[in-house]
Amino acid sequence: MTTKTIDLLCIGNPCADVVIRCERLPAWDDKCAGTALGTHAGGTEANVACAASRLGWRSAVLGEVGDDAHASFLIDAFVADQVSTRWLTQRAQCASASTMLMVSPEGERAIVWVPMPPAAWPPAEIEEALALSRWVYTMPYDLGKLATLHAAARRHGTQLAIDVEREAAREPGLLAQFLQYCDIAFMNQSGYATAFGAEPDEAGLRALRAQGDAHTIVVTLGSRGAIAIDANEVAAVPASVVDVVDTTGAGDTFNAAFLVAHARSSSLRSTLRFACDAAGHTVGRVGARSAMPHLGDVVISAE
Repeated sequence: MTTKTIDLLCIGNPCADVVIRCERLPAWDDKCAGTALGTHAGGTEANVACAASRLGWRSAVLGEVGDDAHASFLIDAFVADQVSTRWLTQRAQCASASTMLMVSPEGERAIVWVPMPPAAWPPAEIEEALALSRWVYTMPYDLGKLATLHAAARRHGTQLAIDVEREAAREPGLLAQFLQYCDIAFMNQSGYATAFGAEPDEAGLRALRAQGDAHTIVVTLGSRGAIAIDANEVAAVPASVVDVVDTTGAGDTFNAAFLVAHARSSSLRSTLRFACDAAGHTVGRVGARSAMPHLGDVVISAE
């Protein structure tokens, strides 16, 4: 069997986040003033790879950048966080993914995402990358692509974690189908409520877990913390009490920290506590990765 030299493989394209602080969001045919807060390296899966690396895991990315000015900026950011770019490719005559990210005075955000044009699936490097990885993480939108990834991960003994975004949960029954093709599923309260019309609670999580193969389901609750279920228990913890500057990247840091702690702790509660503490660090500065914690900034409790 191939030796696993990567703890976490994250599949998805990095984004250049252009961040603007504004008092309000303009309506159509409207205009408002804003303050430029810089361009930051981002992208959901890319952020998770960087957060996991800072917390002591060997991480890698599989995705694309373009050949524009943002490409080298995004690659350099991975190098700075010691994330392997072995399976990150550049596409000629194409812009890298980007977002226009508006931040309110309270630190909440609104995002316009400009993705790269779709690429062929599965990527040619997928088998080699999975063979070397203990975990793979992605944010799926297409059930067929997720099923293909799941089958490939199974062939290589690689566990699969997914983050189900609210938009992907709008289609009736799709969230439950996603749970057939993963080991750990993350979602936020908004996505859960969109899918089920209710707030997450113990009964709802038990019913949801019974519908799929995911052994662990985690729902983040923003300022209220997080709740999760695994084979042994249901646990909930409050969020860390922090001053919020920018919530961008908090969920990505949470997910990475949960995976890292899950590998080291038998307690679901202590795993959630570690993830919430890590996410609390992230909201203290502008930019998804500006305040992501390093190993030692947060500690896995002995609960």
